[in-house]
Amino acid sequence: MNNCQDYFVYMNQYLDGELSQQETDELMHHMEICESCRRRFEVLRRFTEETRKLDAEPPETLHAAIMARIRRERAAKRRRIFVRLGGLAACLALLVVLADVASPWMSRTGNASDTSGATTDGAAAPEAALFGAEGASGASRSVDVYAQSAPESDNAADSALPKEDGGETAPEDAVVANDALGYDHELFVVSGLEETVPSAFYIIAVGTGDLSAAFGSDASIEQGAQGETCVLVENTENAQAEAEQTLISAGFTVCDNVEGLPATDGSAETGLVVVYEHR
Repeated sequence: MNNCQDYFVYMNQYLDGELSQQETDELMHHMEICESCRRRFEVLRRFTEETRKLDAEPPETLHAAIMARIRRERAAKRRRIFVRLGGLAACLALLVVLADVASPWMSRTGNASDTSGATTDGAAAPEAALFGAEGASGASRSVDVYAQSAPESDNAADSALPKEDGGETAPEDAVVANDALGYDHELFVVSGLEETVPSAFYIIAVGTGDLSAAFGSDASIEQGAQGETCVLVENTENAQAEAEQTLISAGFTVCDNVEGLPATDGSAETGLVVVYEHR
């Protein structure tokens, strides 16, 4: 070989003990005539010796420490993912709540717009002036707004009621009086009402007043765990509508948009009136 670079490869193999005897003799002969390779070999030899002095076994705890560090980093990554997922779930829950809150308002807005097209050709009151609620047996009941009115004078009563001869219809602004008739259309979510025996129907109301005077001294009135007052009403024909009118006449407000009620049983002997304090 005439190339010193090739002899440099021989130098590394020689220091590693991998060079044959013939190749060793050839390397030594070259270094006798090549001063550059002699200096390079000496530097490489010293570097190799110093490096070998640094060889040491890694501590026994090194592997455990590395694996612990990897586990911590993985756990931290999972926590970051869970935090992001938790934030996304919170946003979705907020959207659901907002949609649930806005739904009754949108429904009332749509119903109010429908009343603008009410007919004026007969004896029947406008359809939007009737309040329908779902009874215990699933049948729909309607309450006539005009019949519920508590007129302040005879003239007011005559103007609010539809004419018997069918010649005139109720005034257009009579629908607005629905809220003043003792019904609250805002969503009311019942909490803490637990019944071991289902009732035929449930009536939810808010307000303060003397329920014993409204329903009679013989009425079964109990105090609930959440501060509500419960009144048992016999399940007879039109009992639910009569109970609602009794509450309204006594100054209470009946909630007609209620969620969270227990299941009903139309065959039960009694229905349940639940009255909460003013919200």
